[in-house]
Amino acid sequence: MDFREVQQVGTLVASLTQAQSTQLDPELLSKLKGLLRCSDELVEYTQARLMDRLAANNAQARKLSVELCDVLFSRSKCFRRALAGQFSQFVELSVGHKPDKPLPPPAAAAVALRERALEAVEKWHEAWGLHYPQVTAAYKYLKKQYKFPEISSRAAAAAAAEAERQRRHQQLLLNRYEQLSRAWPQQQTRLAGLLHQMRECFELLQQPVPQQLLQEQDAAEGAAGDVQEQQPEHHAVDSKPESPATSAEQQAAAAAAVASGVAGQDTANQEQEWEDVAPGQHQQPLQAA
Repeated sequence: MDFREVQQVGTLVASLTQAQSTQLDPELLSKLKGLLRCSDELVEYTQARLMDRLAANNAQARKLSVELCDVLFSRSKCFRRALAGQFSQFVELSVGHKPDKPLPPPAAAAVALRERALEAVEKWHEAWGLHYPQVTAAYKYLKKQYKFPEISSRAAAAAAAEAERQRRHQQLLLNRYEQLSRAWPQQQTRLAGLLHQMRECFELLQQPVPQQLLQEQDAAEGAAGDVQEQQPEHHAVDSKPESPATSAEQQAAAAAAVASGVAGQDTANQEQEWEDVAPGQHQQPLQAA
């Protein structure tokens, strides 16, 4: 093993399982996988370092160590063989089934650690239990004390529910198809009638218009245009306002007529007065004589 690679692996394992983290860092995990592809010795060294991290006095650090073990257990036969050789220690540090060796704080992280460890043991037992009897023995022992998450049962239930959903969906589609099939003949007849009407309309539109009809239409439009042009002219003549000069002449004529009437009345009054005075004046000298 290259000493620098060993250091890199140790640093990556410590960084991935530090207590301050909530999940495995994808970038660091990718780097670790790349290094472990090079050598089985690095894989065995990684398993030993993870056992050290599982002994940490922090439940969150142990939980992340279990998750990293799960990732590597599923990918590497070398890692499975190495971890199976220390499986009882793995169960003791991750499940805490011994009263004298409880899980470290915090309490919430300890509960999550146990659940995650039981889930991993159950999954490993179902997938590789036949090849690693240590895993099967631990599973049977823990099943007497703890309730496993029953991943396979839940997966089967989920698969059954999905199958039932698909069956109902297919049944709905089939019912809809049968409904449309029954209604199609009537709809087909209706659509055929509509297509026939449309075809007749298009045929009428394609026929040429008679020339006489066009001429009559043009003549009618021309006559209507002449009438519309004449109507505004008559309206303009009838409603034309009087010019200021004409209005002034009419006012002057009215004033002259009034003045003439007043003058004639004065002349008539004077003549009447003269007639009343004249006879007396002529008769008075005669009486004196």
